[in-house]
Amino acid sequence: MRHISKERTAKKFVFVTVLVSSVLFNIVIPRSEAATVTHRVYSHGSDASIVAGPYPGSWNLQYNATIGRDPGVSNFRSSAYTGEFNSNQGYVALYRSFLAFDTSVIPDNAEIVSVNLRIVPDVVLDGYNDQYSYMSVLEGRQASPTGLTLDDIEMCGDVLENPTKGATDIDVSNIVVEQPLVFSFNETGKSWINKTGYTKLCIREGHDVENKETVNNGNFWRESGITYYTSESAGTSTDPYLEIIYQVPIVAEKDIHDLLDELVGAVRTAGFQKSTEQSYLAHLEKLGGMLDTANTNAIKNQLEAFIKKLGDDVRKGVVIQADALILTKKAEAILHRLSEAIDPVPLVTQVVSPYPSIAETSVWAPALYAGGRASTVGSCGLTIAQCGCAVSSLSMLGKYYGINTGYNGTNVSPLNMNDWLLANGGYTDKGSILWNYALAYMGEKKNGKALTKLSLDTQNATKTETIRAFVNKSTPALGFSTAHGHWMVLTGTTDAGFTIRDPFWYNTTTTDDVHDAAGKIQGYANLIDKANLIGYSTALHNIDKSVEIVLESPAELLITDSKGRRLGYDPVANIFVNEIPGGSYDHEDFISDPANPSADPHKTKRLMLVKPEGEVFDLKVIGTGSGEYNLTTAVTDGKGGLFGSRASSTTSLGHVDGFTLTTSMDTNDLPLYLKEILGQIPLNYQKKFVQAFKVIVGQSEKDHVVSTTHIIEGLIKYTKQQFGSTPWANGVVLALTALLP
Repeated sequence: MRHISKERTAKKFVFVTVLVSSVLFNIVIPRSEAATVTHRVYSHGSDASIVAGPYPGSWNLQYNATIGRDPGVSNFRSSAYTGEFNSNQGYVALYRSFLAFDTSVIPDNAEIVSVNLRIVPDVVLDGYNDQYSYMSVLEGRQASPTGLTLDDIEMCGDVLENPTKGATDIDVSNIVVEQPLVFSFNETGKSWINKTGYTKLCIREGHDVENKETVNNGNFWRESGITYYTSESAGTSTDPYLEIIYQVPIVAEKDIHDLLDELVGAVRTAGFQKSTEQSYLAHLEKLGGMLDTANTNAIKNQLEAFIKKLGDDVRKGVVIQADALILTKKAEAILHRLSEAIDPVPLVTQVVSPYPSIAETSVWAPALYAGGRASTVGSCGLTIAQCGCAVSSLSMLGKYYGINTGYNGTNVSPLNMNDWLLANGGYTDKGSILWNYALAYMGEKKNGKALTKLSLDTQNATKTETIRAFVNKSTPALGFSTAHGHWMVLTGTTDAGFTIRDPFWYNTTTTDDVHDAAGKIQGYANLIDKANLIGYSTALHNIDKSVEIVLESPAELLITDSKGRRLGYDPVANIFVNEIPGGSYDHEDFISDPANPSADPHKTKRLMLVKPEGEVFDLKVIGTGSGEYNLTTAVTDGKGGLFGSRASSTTSLGHVDGFTLTTSMDTNDLPLYLKEILGQIPLNYQKKFVQAFKVIVGQSEKDHVVSTTHIIEGLIKYTKQQFGSTPWANGVVLALTALLP
């Protein structure tokens, strides 16, 4: 535990060059005590174009349109061009292209040095080749950064005609197909970077920018402009991105005494009436006398009383709100530092911050999360800064327990955990984390086994009293806010909520804090929807036997154990059932922007059995709509083994795919669908039938999950070959055949 101290710590500054995810990030900390960071932010899935209407219609009608005809989002391209087929007949094409970038990961105190927008064109149109044949970057004013509407057509630029430009124009004749096109921002463009949300941009062609009508009556299309790849294109190599270079001042850490000195100075220079100033100084003098007593509750109460008095004085008209706000923020800074001093859980952030350092977080914040798997529309994004709340929270938990070295010998950090999970199957196809793989990373490998000091005692605990009882034992938990799609560490309890360590909103200290985006404080209104309760022991041990299944699709899961108990969705009764002890079934949300949660997040289903009874389970994927699904399983056998499986297929409403899942290849048990058939087989042949089942499962999949159809087809073949001449074999084959879809 850190204690409040007046000692000062000397700071050292270094030059660091790190290669992360095949992208070079330079962090320069010069003598001016500023870190220079190069950060790449990829566009949101809403990047697309809108074409003006009506069609056919004159240039003037289309140029001044307030409603577009059609968002160009169907083929993973976006267009910015003007053109005509026949001007006299109104066959005019006028496309404007919109982009949005979540730049909230840029620190609020960052000074933007340079900004470049990179796109990759796949079509270049230079039919006019005149002085207006150029491309311009403008400020986007689309209503929502996460989705275009037809009435956004006029929202490209601060004004329609001759809008303010944010970058150097590029002549269309200089643009090459399939080669990166880079716009260098001017000072105006740099000022558009939004450090607390989305930066919205758009692209228009020069004739459109200056309202210079293009004319063509040749009964063929003549156009000027480009079409370029959007974020929906396959892979990330052609995705639009902003490359932002910024500087962040490196300030020597101030202790509580420094912060109190600043607060006292602010009171003295505020120009309050003498009686008001003396009243505030009396509060702070009393606070100063408490700092060396280590009575943290008394210090906290005194600070909160001071903040309350400021609020009361604003309501009474004694002080103005602006002055009170300055003092309140300085008092809250002391509260935050106090929280750091008394809370032993170290703060590790997913975004660039001083926690644990600007240099370290500047390396991992822009790194690719889960290899880019979570970059689809409705998911969290591309980077650890956008998606890394779980790996950052787990890093905090590990460091709290003194686990500083991971499974592969790397230092425990969001970046190293992310890389190991990606390399070892610890993420689903869409980037969801597999919890027992994460626990394995924070463990050790001995004699080929995955050993750990951590245990997932309860997954998806939803009862507040259960979570509070766990945390009150000085065992931090991972808490989840559904409204924000966000994981954090619950470090202690308050009267109605929790003290927390938040990897994104790093100045948040409790779940009852008041939201302040600029101050990196989130307001959770004391609502923690669920938690993963992770236990700790001083001795290494095998990871407990468990079954973890994640489904990403328009479907639901239903698992049945050897006793007939079920967990998941019952399609007949249209209800969710939980009859298996230690089981949980959860619908999880990915939020694309922690600052502005999506109204329609992607739903993922997660089924978990902790310390299940039995070793063979019947699993069904039940379609609730049409589309592709991705099924990921992670099985721990309780003996140091950790196995993963992936399956992809398509489904439709009411369609059922069956799988058999085992936690041990040594089991003599059978799934329920085979137990009744076993009764049709004479006792002296039953052992061979069971052995055949085990061989089929073991040979077809070494990761402990196999399609039910594959098992049944294998058993039909085995029964025909081995017992075809016996009187009972035909009945067994018919019974098995009836199980096939």
